[in-house]
Amino acid sequence: MTTVTEERIRFSDVVRLKAKQRLFVDSVWQGIRTGDPEYILFGGAAGPGKSYGIRWGAVITAIRIYHEYGLSGVRQGIFCESYPTLRDRQIDKVRAEFPAWLGHMNEANHDFTLAEEFGGGVLSFRNLDEVGKYDSAEFAVLWVDELTKNDKATFHRLRTRKRWVGVPHSPFAGATNPKDRGLPWVRKLWIEKDFSGDEDMGLSHAPFLFIPALPSDNDSLPASYWDTLNSLPPSLRAALLEGNWYIFQGQAFPEFQRPLHVIPTAEVHPLWRRIAGHDWGYNSPGHHLWGAIDPEGGVIIYREYAFRNLDPQEIAQSILYHQGQERITTTWADPSIWAERRKVDLTREQLNRLVEDGRLVLSKADQYAKAGLHCQPANNQRIAGKQRIHTLLKPRLDGVPWLRIMENCPVLIRTMQNIQLDPDRPEDVLTDYLPEDDMRDDAYDALRYLLMGVPAQATPEVGTESIAAKWGF
Repeated sequence: MTTVTEERIRFSDVVRLKAKQRLFVDSVWQGIRTGDPEYILFGGAAGPGKSYGIRWGAVITAIRIYHEYGLSGVRQGIFCESYPTLRDRQIDKVRAEFPAWLGHMNEANHDFTLAEEFGGGVLSFRNLDEVGKYDSAEFAVLWVDELTKNDKATFHRLRTRKRWVGVPHSPFAGATNPKDRGLPWVRKLWIEKDFSGDEDMGLSHAPFLFIPALPSDNDSLPASYWDTLNSLPPSLRAALLEGNWYIFQGQAFPEFQRPLHVIPTAEVHPLWRRIAGHDWGYNSPGHHLWGAIDPEGGVIIYREYAFRNLDPQEIAQSILYHQGQERITTTWADPSIWAERRKVDLTREQLNRLVEDGRLVLSKADQYAKAGLHCQPANNQRIAGKQRIHTLLKPRLDGVPWLRIMENCPVLIRTMQNIQLDPDRPEDVLTDYLPEDDMRDDAYDALRYLLMGVPAQATPEVGTESIAAKWGF
């Protein structure tokens, strides 16, 4: 058997890990031995050698497992979102970089098996176009290249496959740039370490580790690559060159900045005009927002309520409970909640008789009204609504934005940070979210309905500069 010293000499001629790559690989090994960290994320910018670190990290980890635990044939999974990207990022690079003495690739199933002298570990190169096909598989380590290309449901399902008899702990190791559709959920777990919500609360005690790496951590990059990164549009340059997780390509509202648009939770002056915005949902979440118009005509969103799997009467009762004795002048709601109403001219007596006889189903809006919540159909022009939000995010002459959100509205704040443009309709936001997605557009729609109901030159019922100063808005 080749000794560890001989292997290191041979490997030093082939693989040369940079400092951050080495930290990534060593963190995975620590996770195997101790379980801390269990979930490792490497990267956050372009150029530090993420894919290289994954494939060579898997090789080094296989040899370490063999020498530490005497286990042969241990399987690790290296995943990309599709086969073409798997081939480009990993398989073709394996063919070019892995020497013949290291092992052999089975071209039929894309498994690379290390030579017996290195323990015969197996690196399985797989795609994630249908994660359910791995439901019966087991992997000692899961390595995912460009994690933000995948949704959170894929992450949760894939991580159930991380186990191997004889290996104490099986870590999940991802590498990614801060872009693409999966950015919000990856940032939530690894950058913000926010485990709120039913889907994530089970991870609250799991050790997560983020290893940031920038292009400057890779001294092998050619000057031409730096020229390319510096020439990118601002949002993409912020992500790929600077590793900024909060400014990204395709962001619908890049002008939304938490220090500027989010204010502390406080009481709203009782005489300021108040309105509400409502987006209905049952299987998918619904959202309700309350807003107040300040003395200068700006809008302050001061409360939110998210709901799901409630019937219309329960929704109305819950909203009225949160609303208390506040006087809401108008609640602007999704026009679709009037959809069930018969488009005929009926008297109230005729309508009641049909309802009692079971021959007419009340619309959700009518059911709301029966419970005491009275709504008006909102202006549902999507492009105009989005433009209205852009306008109100701008500062007034005094430097204060027209639209501000209190910090007790975390869902709306997170939505404004994360919601993305639809690549097929760049003037609108992305809308094809699944009910279980961490990022959704329900709060955005409620905000759009509310703001489209605010006059362009809105004035509150009572508005003086002294009141604004007194209440701190």
